[in-house]
Amino acid sequence: MENNKILKIVIEQKILIVIAVIAVFLSFRSPYFLTYYNIVNIFSFISIEGVIVIGMTFLMILGEIDLSVGAVMAFSTILAVLFQPYGLLAGVVAGIAGGALIGFVNGTLVTKLRLSSIPVTLGMMVMVNGIVGFGCHIFYGCKSLMKRDRCLFPASFCVFIIFILFHLFIYVIAAGIF
Repeated sequence: MENNKILKIVIEQKILIVIAVIAVFLSFRSPYFLTYYNIVNIFSFISIEGVIVIGMTFLMILGEIDLSVGAVMAFSTILAVLFQPYGLLAGVVAGIAGGALIGFVNGTLVTKLRLSSIPVTLGMMVMVNGIVGFGCHIFYGCKSLMKRDRCLFPASFCVFIIFILFHLFIYVIAAGIF
């Protein structure tokens, strides 16, 4: 009876057990791992991802998924930085408002128009990444990380060809030809 309780706890808490085992291993590997400054540093680095994980968990419980969270986070960050010269509060409000606006558009398209969340948020991710890249180029003179002059074909052309091949493949399977 007691063994079943322990086994049940181990099964339910396996992620925490793995984290604890990794922490014990790392504490033996480095004398700096369990120091106050390192623990504060770890928690400060995971705080942003923690907020995103909470939101994504809520969406997954509802049976949806949002692929645009990284792009929205970048967009909100750029808005916050752009509005920060007007005060800290203006920057915070601008960042939150920008993210909330994109979330509202995604939510409206998924709930009111009953579109699937994957293509809606994928499209929003591409659009917001374009806005972020354009804004970075305009405001800060950022250069592209891709060497486009070395490609035989543009990436968009390759994606278009792959899309057509994928469509034909799905059509062949759905028609029962394959």
